[in-house]
Amino acid sequence: LRKTSSFFLKQKLSSEDEELAGPSHPEIPTLQGVEIVSEKELAQLALIQPLIFNTQEQSTIRDYFKILTKVTSEDEITQEFMTGASHFVKHLQFTSWPDHGTPASAEGFIKYVRYVRKSHLTGPIVVHCSAGVGRTGVFLCVDVVFCAIEKNFSFNIMNIVGQMREQRHGMIQTKEQYMFCYKIVLEVLQKLWTVK
Repeated sequence: LRKTSSFFLKQKLSSEDEELAGPSHPEIPTLQGVEIVSEKELAQLALIQPLIFNTQEQSTIRDYFKILTKVTSEDEITQEFMTGASHFVKHLQFTSWPDHGTPASAEGFIKYVRYVRKSHLTGPIVVHCSAGVGRTGVFLCVDVVFCAIEKNFSFNIMNIVGQMREQRHGMIQTKEQYMFCYKIVLEVLQKLWTVK
């Protein structure tokens, strides 16, 4: 995997919960991701892309792979396609997030992360945005925190981001994205608190 500039988030609280950030500057993002998928027998590819990239990304997938199903909503696109080998890939795309910014609604992103977690069956998940550091970093950070909450483990967002940056420079690019991680976690914890 070194040849694709990818990295594993360190033991996301258990050895079976691996995630993989796609290459930071792939020549053909979707095809590079599929190479990683094939190498790791991956079952899920989660993209975090702004609306401007949708046509290009979907076109690349459509040109090279047989799409089995496609479901589109306001915030995301879910596609299942065959890679030509014996791999089945579920492609999830969060579409309402501008590059270098944050989504207008935290709730939509919380639902997306939960859906990615719920629909994951086997193998690591490839997570990617345009550069592989900003939105990808936010997704990975939030997912690690969700995992910690589920397992009743303590967590520290600053430490999680620090560990990610040891593996890839620039993870979570802006102050706004960093604060968004805290906003997401605060909303989730407040909802859990009111349920109890």
